[in-house]
Amino acid sequence: MNSSSGRMREIIESLESFHGSVPLGSPYHHHRMEVLTTNAQLAAIASNLSAIDTATVFAGLTTHPELQSNLYRLEALVHAFIAMSNGANKPTASTISEAFSSLAETPVGLAEDPAEDVFISCVSNDHGNFRTFEGLWESNAFFLQRFLDIVDGMPNGRWYSQLRKQVLAALRLSEAIVSRADLQKYMIGNQYPLESIPDALLEDISSLSSSICFAGQDLVKLGIDAHDLTPLICDLSVRDRLVGEGLSTTALERHPIVVNDGRWYVMLPSAISAAIRIFLIEEISKAGMMSQLEAQLVDSYAKHFRSIPLLGNLRRPPMLFERNEAAHAAISNSVIRIDE
Repeated sequence: MNSSSGRMREIIESLESFHGSVPLGSPYHHHRMEVLTTNAQLAAIASNLSAIDTATVFAGLTTHPELQSNLYRLEALVHAFIAMSNGANKPTASTISEAFSSLAETPVGLAEDPAEDVFISCVSNDHGNFRTFEGLWESNAFFLQRFLDIVDGMPNGRWYSQLRKQVLAALRLSEAIVSRADLQKYMIGNQYPLESIPDALLEDISSLSSSICFAGQDLVKLGIDAHDLTPLICDLSVRDRLVGEGLSTTALERHPIVVNDGRWYVMLPSAISAAIRIFLIEEISKAGMMSQLEAQLVDSYAKHFRSIPLLGNLRRPPMLFERNEAAHAAISNSVIRIDE
């Protein structure tokens, strides 16, 4: 959580210029944390509860396909309890249900829409396939794949190798969460938002966080060096800063992992994809290589679109690109010359 809101906004804008990493067309990115922190009922619930114990329950609920269309509310509640809770009590099934219901008639609850995409997607790199949560981020896996193509094509060298290790660590963590939750790639969850959390999911709330919680030995078994997860770790000592941030540009979305008592908790599983992209843009920007990143991104788009059959048997159409300075992005111009 060491980036300022202004810096985070710049990074998000960089992602937007690469076509689609915040939930475009969704009211999600218009709401600020004040929508949550000024909710008297929610504040009363949070006052005596443990931030970690409560937030991890809602984080675990985000991995259940029955609640796919309630993801906006669940992720908002993760933010709320991390930012607002200062107690030591563990949550009960009734407090979890009450907190969920407390947002029903708020801008957060009213913004819930039917799911329009799969619940689980899949990306690949030189190390294999990795399942990811599609979440609220439009075309989440598609845009992550473009960046993974770039990482795979990076030259050898210590700095490049470290970037690859850090990206791989995040992908392995995502795959592990999906595996623990016994979810299948391209599966579809519940299309419509639920008014309440199903009783069956609340029968044993202590187990809800099991899919998103990792001990040190778990990371070792997954082939993950804990140090490689550092870029995605949220600093809870400054969690109060969340209150002044806007949802979809929060430090928790940039750093979706929280470390507490020797355990790694993935508080926002669906944010792993965006966090990887933001991390890469941030590091490449620091290295002064944004123009190279853009060129590689254009190449990834070109290779992808050339592989798609267009207009019957027309394959590998010629593609011309030009830089659009107003949008700070490279876009396709005169994509196909039909007569050639």
